[in-house]
Amino acid sequence: MGKLWKRFIESLSPKKLGVLLALVMGFTLGAIKFWDWFKYRVGIITTALAVLSINEWAVIIGILCTVVTCLVNWYYERKKYLIALGGGVRGE
Repeated sequence: MGKLWKRFIESLSPKKLGVLLALVMGFTLGAIKFWDWFKYRVGIITTALAVLSINEWAVIIGILCTVVTCLVNWYYERKKYLIALGGGVRGE
């Protein structure tokens, strides 16, 4: 491993080494910015969860699931109706 590392370092010119170092620093700083963003979002979610009780969240989730189910059902019933008319489905 030592010889391989030494050959790798020798093959890099100072310019290439500088670019490599800049890339490593950029990825590191990018990761730090990502984790700061992530921690902020988790804090917002935690605060939002604390505002309502479990029962209130259950009602909200139930309403959302009902709306999604209604939309999916409407989509497939419309598709079935268009096929029954003989017109087929547009875009397929």
